[in-house]
Amino acid sequence: MEKVLYSTHIFILPFKILEEDDKGKRKEAILSNKEEWKDYIPIKIIKQREKESDSEVENNKNMLKYFTKYAKDALFKYGEDKNDNYVMELHNTKIKNASFLLECYKNEEIIKRFNLELECVKVKFFDTSVGTISFIVNNYETGDIEDVLLINNQGRKIYLAYEKEAFSIVTIEKDGEKISQDISKVTISYEKGNEIVKNDIIGYFIDLNKIEPILDDRMYTISHYLDCNFSKTNGDNKEEFIKNRWKKYWYQYVFIDTADSKTCQDEYMEEELLQKSTYTRWKKYETQYGISRYSFMLWTNGENFSKEILNMHIKFLYFQLVNFVIAQKATIILLNEKINNILESNISTNIKEEGKKEYQEYLFYLAKMNFKEITCQEQGIEIYNFCRQQMDIEGLTEELDLKIKTLNERAERIRDEKELENDKKLNNIGMMLAILGTIFGILGIGEDYLTTTSESINIYGFFINILRDNSWILLVISFIIILLFKKHLILKILRKKQ
Repeated sequence: MEKVLYSTHIFILPFKILEEDDKGKRKEAILSNKEEWKDYIPIKIIKQREKESDSEVENNKNMLKYFTKYAKDALFKYGEDKNDNYVMELHNTKIKNASFLLECYKNEEIIKRFNLELECVKVKFFDTSVGTISFIVNNYETGDIEDVLLINNQGRKIYLAYEKEAFSIVTIEKDGEKISQDISKVTISYEKGNEIVKNDIIGYFIDLNKIEPILDDRMYTISHYLDCNFSKTNGDNKEEFIKNRWKKYWYQYVFIDTADSKTCQDEYMEEELLQKSTYTRWKKYETQYGISRYSFMLWTNGENFSKEILNMHIKFLYFQLVNFVIAQKATIILLNEKINNILESNISTNIKEEGKKEYQEYLFYLAKMNFKEITCQEQGIEIYNFCRQQMDIEGLTEELDLKIKTLNERAERIRDEKELENDKKLNNIGMMLAILGTIFGILGIGEDYLTTTSESINIYGFFINILRDNSWILLVISFIIILLFKKHLILKILRKKQ
């Protein structure tokens, strides 16, 4: 009997890389069980299996057609391209199509157990010091919407659950080997100001001492619910049935609540939030998208087009699109954090050098990640902009721009102050030399005048002697030096005040 796919769930944890000496060694530095990982290079998959027409080859071809060239450079490794040391995606080859057991507890009592399929675990690295780890999970067990809501709600807490929350025990099993974690027993320690979590599930795939979550402890969730109930109702009542079903559960689905708990208890605010979070282009085709700050949700019927096309779009196209927007936000947050630390630190004459790395990473972000569009496909443009809007990428980028400008202004101010201080010292030295030159010039002239005039000394004679004697040159030069240093200092002060 053919398995029926009821839903797909993708849980994404964005992280910052704590220590990174060489971006070309990210794989060796960050990944655990390194022998289990394989580079994902779409162009190579297509070339190696060019004559084959299986779904994986076709999906990779469609994905490369979907994204623009500069977006592909930011998302994928190409084998010999210049982005190889920075951008990469890796798939775990051992934990593939494994059993993913999710046991959900509330008040220390088990309320539900789901035996799901872990299709793949993926790690992505970007041009900046951020990455993501993603768990792609398929549900062939239950089509109940309340179960789907619970899987989303509990699955996104694989990394960490807060006290007094419902929690789960997650077990991954493949070929007799098990990795298990009671999420309520995940521990946190702090080293050098960084949050280090001990979690056996995440720790099996990446070294948790080398990374720290950058956005939220609860993982970003992508979900596709294939609602078979849509097909069970026909005739005039079908549209009304779908409308009521969406109305009852759409908020919980988009905002990852469970069926018995809503995080919004005001019907007007709920309606307003859903208006801002719902993409309805294909509504009459029983297809609706919901996009929030922490979720990308698709609810469709259970027909073949949904299973074979839209589900692949979720796993290939929208997976990459969402990861890219998450990486943009993570980069902005990381750079804001670093620049705040510099701006809040004691005034340093070396501030420009301290912020050099951050400024370089900021330029990388602007050049290689901050794109207005990453596809020429109309719906793709709309959804990409929708995601960026929900995560406030433009607003956060403007805030970062302002901080970069403040950092540069502060660095320039410190440099000008240092230059002014050096100029003052130089002026003082120059003034002293000029005064000494003037004194010695006058004394030299005076001595010569006194030796040639024994009895009558007068001012007229003194200045006549200046003109005859070469000492007048030293005197003139000394006065010029005094005037020049004075003028230079005044100009510096005026520029400083401006």
